[in-house]
Amino acid sequence: MDKILMAQVGVDWLTATSFSQSFFNAASRILGTLETAGPFERYEAELMQYKGMGYFNVDRKRMAFLGKGMQKCELHTMLRVSGYTADEVFRRLMQEEKLRFSVSRLDLQLTFPAEGELSANLWRDFHEKQHAHESGRGTRKRGVTLISNNEEGNTLYVGSRRSERFVRVYEKSIESGASSSSVRLESELKGRVPDRVVEECRADGIDETLVNVLNSISEGLVDHSLIEMHKKFLLAAASGSIPLGGRIATTPSSSLLWFGEACLGVADRLLACEETRETFIHYVDELSDKCLEHKEV
Repeated sequence: MDKILMAQVGVDWLTATSFSQSFFNAASRILGTLETAGPFERYEAELMQYKGMGYFNVDRKRMAFLGKGMQKCELHTMLRVSGYTADEVFRRLMQEEKLRFSVSRLDLQLTFPAEGELSANLWRDFHEKQHAHESGRGTRKRGVTLISNNEEGNTLYVGSRRSERFVRVYEKSIESGASSSSVRLESELKGRVPDRVVEECRADGIDETLVNVLNSISEGLVDHSLIEMHKKFLLAAASGSIPLGGRIATTPSSSLLWFGEACLGVADRLLACEETRETFIHYVDELSDKCLEHKEV
């Protein structure tokens, strides 16, 4: 199953292009030595006018494509990567200081374990409040759509898919076949925005830039329990109150490891920051009560 980047802003989709052969060589080298993808296979594949190689995981799900095609009468390279692998590929491309490429789509995401049951009523409440908020924005009003009652859970869309910043908030399973879920805040960046983000990453650092971009986007969403943790984290991270870093959570044991390391590693900073102190203490108290309940049983 796919790995999920938890409690860290990361790249979830990357479409990058270049006329440079050095870009093709670097992308091919990176895809051939992926550290996070697990077992994968390569097959010849086509995407639009591009012909090259598709990279598939054990579930036969394509996680990457790298190919060449004609663009403006010149040979052109396109790289497309999705999921957790996109974050690794993006960061490794950024390490190539002299490498130049254009990014046409860049998706950023932040995922946290769900707080309680993700009921349909909770999502409807989020939809109604966001819709009311957009109605008061005049000419800047964005569309708000809730897709629910499907096999993959609920998804709230804010804005237009054709815009430069399209927002999704949706349920994402942490473990295949398990009842535990997470809530993901995701923004799809297109147009001129992705290239500006890349330049800011080069100048200011990847983690800092991605946090600032997603924090700015989250400010356009209403305060709601579904994304309360996301907004507080982004605000604190953007202000430098908490360290940037994350864990992969795909099983109960790895989720526990992430939780334990997160608490032990940043407890002092969470307690020192007014934005996070009250919430952190609340979670610790709640966890203590649950531990007592299980001990009594």
